Amino acid sequence: MAKRKSTSKVPWYFATGFLLFWGLLFFAIVIPFFNRLPAARTLDDADKNVFIAERAYKNLYTLSNIGTKLTGSKENEIEAVQFLLSELAVIKEASLNDFFDMEIDLSQASGSFPYKTALNVYQGVQNIAVKLTPKNCTSETYLLVNSHFDSKPFTPSAGDAGFMIVTMLEVLRVISTTRETFQHPIVFLFNGAEEDMMQASHGFITQHKWAPKCKAVINLEGVGGGRREILFQSGPNHSWLLNVSFRKEIVIKL
Repeated sequence: MAKRKSTSKVPWYFATGFLLFWGLLFFAIVIPFFNRLPAARTLDDADKNVFIAERAYKNLYTLSNIGTKLTGSKENEIEAVQFLLSELAVIKEASLNDFFDMEIDLSQASGSFPYKTALNVYQGVQNIAVKLTPKNCTSETYLLVNSHFDSKPFTPSAGDAGFMIVTMLEVLRVISTTRETFQHPIVFLFNGAEEDMMQASHGFITQHKWAPKCKAVINLEGVGGGRREILFQSGPNHSWLLNVSFRKEIVIKL
């Protein structure tokens, strides 16, 4: 009769301990690290040429208090536009004229484009484009940074995408007051008709004088509120922007 080989097996409860250990490690280290945000700067730090979260929050409060900003409404086409132009005028006044040229362009666009089985037609949608160019820059390649200030029905849309609009304002303020220049002009696009099938974006890219020179775009959008901002999508065949982001450790610090 053949002898049965004796095999040593780890008791089943070791597996429970293993899973428990890694679960505790995840909740104790990974989640707190992901949710940890940098300390928000206040107006007391305004002289340090850094992103001031308190100022951005106040701008968001003002923009949100306008109310629901449907494309074509007074709130969107007049009040929101006036607020943005007013803030941009203040930013331009404070910018370092010896280092940068800043152009603010308010434009309207009308056009159409097919979508599935329908034809989307729009008229008079508004874009506010701001081009920041370093002095003596001759580059014909622009970086486009885009977000929208219009909203869905029945909401002021502070998350989608009001807080991105005020983030752009504050980033523009910081960049235009720094003495560190860059190689290519940056176009900040505040578009007023995104919720209706991205009509203002279509109007800008097909009709605006700066559009042909915009070779890369960073689109700031609100999809779920809270916690860190993430780079969650990139265009096909152009992963270099993702690689630059990871290599340079680009983080938007609110």
